[in-house]
Amino acid sequence: MLENFRKTQLIWDKASTKIKDYLRANSSDNHGRKLSVTVTDDGRVVDLTGVSLMLYWESQDKKVNGLDSFTAVHAQTGQFEIYYTPELLSNVGDLNAQLVLIDGSGRVASETFEIRIFKGVDDGAVVGQASFTALTDALLNAQKLEENYAPRLNAVKINKADKSEVNNLTAQLVLTERCHRSVWRIRRK
Repeated sequence: MLENFRKTQLIWDKASTKIKDYLRANSSDNHGRKLSVTVTDDGRVVDLTGVSLMLYWESQDKKVNGLDSFTAVHAQTGQFEIYYTPELLSNVGDLNAQLVLIDGSGRVASETFEIRIFKGVDDGAVVGQASFTALTDALLNAQKLEENYAPRLNAVKINKADKSEVNNLTAQLVLTERCHRSVWRIRRK
């Protein structure tokens, strides 16, 4: 859900191509924003099976840095993606970044571009407090339960299912309601 909403799409077609002036991310994104990169050979699609793409980043003062691996989504067409890591997102401000491509013949890095991390939800809540994580997890679990069991409940209504099927679905809905109540208790704390 919302795959394109979360994604920044880049095409890297030459080693010397300028990527962008800057990309933006929120410090409180948790598996929220991703960078999708398509690597081509001067616009031609090439099979990049066995090739690694990395995101190198460092703070402006060069005190913090990281090298994060992209996942090959479709290596045969040069498509890679990465979710911004918590380590990267914990550095509010501007980061210098480069794409690094490693293949059988060597390594090539892009021109430097910026990733601008802006402050989101209280950083202490994201990093230090389990209640924020528990709230996120409970909301996701409740949503998954609803998505999984709502179609089955509708099918029961249509097909007039047997009593055991109705009891099973009812038990699942009760569990969903308990998750919702847990979420509200966490929010009030």
